[in-house]
Amino acid sequence: MTLMRGILVIALAVGLSLMAVERAQACSCAREKIGPGRLYLGTGGTLPADAPGIPWSGTPNMTPDQVRMTRKVGGRQVVVAHDLVPDGDIVLIVPRTRLKPGDVYTVTVREDRWRAMKELRPALERQFGDAIPPAEFTATVTVTATTFVLADTTLRITEHGEHPVQSQWAVSGACSSPVVADALAFSVDLPPEVEPFRDYLLYATFVDDLAWEHAEHKCATHEPGRTWTEHPGTDRIFSECPAEPDAEHGLGRGLGAGRHRVQVRIRSPGGRHAATAGGEFELGCGRPSDPPAERPSPPAPESNAAEAPPPRSDPPPLERSGCAVPGAADTTVLAVWGPLVVFAWGRRLARLR
Repeated sequence: MTLMRGILVIALAVGLSLMAVERAQACSCAREKIGPGRLYLGTGGTLPADAPGIPWSGTPNMTPDQVRMTRKVGGRQVVVAHDLVPDGDIVLIVPRTRLKPGDVYTVTVREDRWRAMKELRPALERQFGDAIPPAEFTATVTVTATTFVLADTTLRITEHGEHPVQSQWAVSGACSSPVVADALAFSVDLPPEVEPFRDYLLYATFVDDLAWEHAEHKCATHEPGRTWTEHPGTDRIFSECPAEPDAEHGLGRGLGAGRHRVQVRIRSPGGRHAATAGGEFELGCGRPSDPPAERPSPPAPESNAAEAPPPRSDPPPLERSGCAVPGAADTTVLAVWGPLVVFAWGRRLARLR
């Protein structure tokens, strides 16, 4: 009997440890710490004529040796000395010869050697393959003769309707959860001469004068000047719906139902240009969905008979949605059933004796 108890204790310990490993891996955020960052450039790798530097979203502890710059001079590449100048959440790569219209640079950025541990990258590459960004990248940067004035920006609604939204505010034990919400997506419309530099600019959303920052799951991050929609100059806000009337099935997050002031603050790296686009919008579950702004309204039906609205379907139940890890399901099965199988086998051995 003592032997059986010992076997059962060991089996339970192994099962619990496997469950703990699975839980730690399921919400592991190590994947988000890999990569050399990114450059903020206009269409075709361009910069405006008055750019103070080349914007980069690397790590806060970056060092100049992570960046190598060369400039094309007389058919050959000449190494250019540079400085790194912090600008809020980004860094400007500033050549000591300064940027001048017509300059063409080749910029290579390497991963932070302290942030990317030698053990971390190979393991993640085996698990996620090509989804892991390379350890360095090279880009061609051209300084144009174009200057612009950042004015006459407007906010355009691209979608407004009630549907599930993946939320970082998750139920206990999950990385994210789907919530039914009245969601409003919008995009900043820039002047035609500024549009080629959309990806060069930085954007921040404020709702009722408070910063709005949201992600699809706890491990998700976005670059400075970008939002969870990933595309520059776009964002999405939402007001959560309860799963049932008068029921506490929601996560209690998002914006409250009602009218909200939305502002997108736009600026160029270095702060030489700035503008604001905004408006007031109504959020609340049960309201009719608005068609996208660019889609024309359908023609009115010829019949005068009023058509009954389609029946409203109940929102899907709240479900957990963890970060996917290959083999996690197998680990759970082993952790739950392993101890039971060992216990049954031990009892059978005892009978045979």
